[in-house]
Amino acid sequence: MISTVADLLDALKHQEVKMLDEQKITHAPTIGSMYEGLTRNILELALPIGLDLKVVSGFITNKKGHLSKQIDCMLVKGEGENIPYTDNYKYDVENVIAIVEVKKNLYSSELDSAYKNLASIQSLQETPQSGNILFASAHRQILQSDPRDYVDINQLPLWKRLIGFTLYKESILPIRMALGYHGFTSEFSFREAFINYLGRNLQSSGYSPVDLPNLIISDKYSLIKLSGMPYGIPIFKNRQDMFAAFGLRDDPDDVPPVTTDLWALYASYPANPMLLFLQLLWTRLVYNEKVSGKIFGLDLDVEFVRPLILAKAIEQNGQSGWHYEYFALSEKFLNSIPLSVKWKPVEINMEQAVILTYLGDQERKGLFSISVTDSGLLSELKSRDLLDKNLDLLMKANLVSLEDGILRLLTQECAVIVMPDGRFLAWDNDDPRLMDWLRLNYRP
Repeated sequence: MISTVADLLDALKHQEVKMLDEQKITHAPTIGSMYEGLTRNILELALPIGLDLKVVSGFITNKKGHLSKQIDCMLVKGEGENIPYTDNYKYDVENVIAIVEVKKNLYSSELDSAYKNLASIQSLQETPQSGNILFASAHRQILQSDPRDYVDINQLPLWKRLIGFTLYKESILPIRMALGYHGFTSEFSFREAFINYLGRNLQSSGYSPVDLPNLIISDKYSLIKLSGMPYGIPIFKNRQDMFAAFGLRDDPDDVPPVTTDLWALYASYPANPMLLFLQLLWTRLVYNEKVSGKIFGLDLDVEFVRPLILAKAIEQNGQSGWHYEYFALSEKFLNSIPLSVKWKPVEINMEQAVILTYLGDQERKGLFSISVTDSGLLSELKSRDLLDKNLDLLMKANLVSLEDGILRLLTQECAVIVMPDGRFLAWDNDDPRLMDWLRLNYRP
């Protein structure tokens, strides 16, 4: 369903842009208003019917009365304050779900203003004292651990602690998107332009991972943040794991050396940007309990995003900050990568099925983590060596975490399935794709 809606929105966008481009208007504010109106229309069409949500323009505020810069397009809930004699509104940041900065053209020269407008809301959001489901899901996906396991987050290594803080901030901030209707003519040139933009500004404040927009669209090309909402790749320990995480088999010569524990922070995508737009928006609505996860429909095509920026929190001279690496890919290599891959559950062996089943049984008894020396588990496996040999795949598949000798499931409801041909499959039964895949591939 999501692909169908994305295709319809993309077709509408192209049709309406063609019509707007044919207008004989040179007055810049009017041109801006036309494209902002089109964006509001697209955003309204992207929403499921029956939600108590609105699409408005105006400003974002907080309880202290601070204001953002003017926002072209905001998806909001509840009632805002109309600014007298205008069509603009002021909304508290807690009632803003997403914001969009609109540009007729988005090239290097327009990138800075779009970036700064979106970043102007960062200081408005006050941090709640408790976590949320979206944060916990992203944490498990990227850091491969459950944040509930941490007695004192300040005892974690710096790189892990700051990623966790960033994911938490991402989960409470509105989605920030920049939408340019005309722009770069290739994915490669868009990537290069953004890297050059960051390079000119990294000595300034305001360019940490949480400051980067969630999505930047320039014509048909996109840059997207991999913060696990929904796109995210587990932290990789080495070069081989990094390529495997992105499904890349070849190791292009122009990729620089990579240090350990890097976060794949930003990626590019060269096809229908409305698909990424909807994935971000609908994921947030599902986690906000506005709609059911069934809205995604039969969604077994996984977008093949291409890594662009790798990040790691570091400390130098007594100060902490972020180290970025450019994941350089040649234009030829980019063009050789498929747009999507088919989703499927993880195939496991019998020992791995025993581990997952045992952990699931313990969860149902209220024991959410166990030691690798647990006598019951070792009795099931017959040896500690078999446990050690079989954990790697389960951890890479984000099914299990192992920290300080403690094992726990990373799923909401782990499912181990025995297929008619004797193979074992595993995934989170909370993910609707599992049943969709089974219905398509194994009909009785």
